[in-house]
Amino acid sequence: MNYAITNGKIYTVNKDEKIIEKGTILIKNGKIESISEGEATVPEGYEIIDASGNYVLPGFIDSHTHQGLFDGSIGWAGFDGNEMTDPNTAHVRALDAINPKEPGLEEARI
Repeated sequence: MNYAITNGKIYTVNKDEKIIEKGTILIKNGKIESISEGEATVPEGYEIIDASGNYVLPGFIDSHTHQGLFDGSIGWAGFDGNEMTDPNTAHVRALDAINPKEPGLEEARI
């Protein structure tokens, strides 16, 4: 699906940290096609998302995180970030230990 995010305050990810006060982002097949300042012509077949009064930010990726793995609210049973039962735990995956109700996830979302 193709999208046009319009009228939002766009924070770009470039070395100049440019902020576009009111711009348009065209997304085609899941990839950014263009970013423009001001009103832009939206091609036919694009779903328009009006971001008026909102900020448009890049996706943030935390390549090292403990979110969802250390839930202190339930004691030792909630500390799933470090496996210490074997000298080699290469087989352990954080994905298997994520607690979707860990309070830190909600705090990070806000």
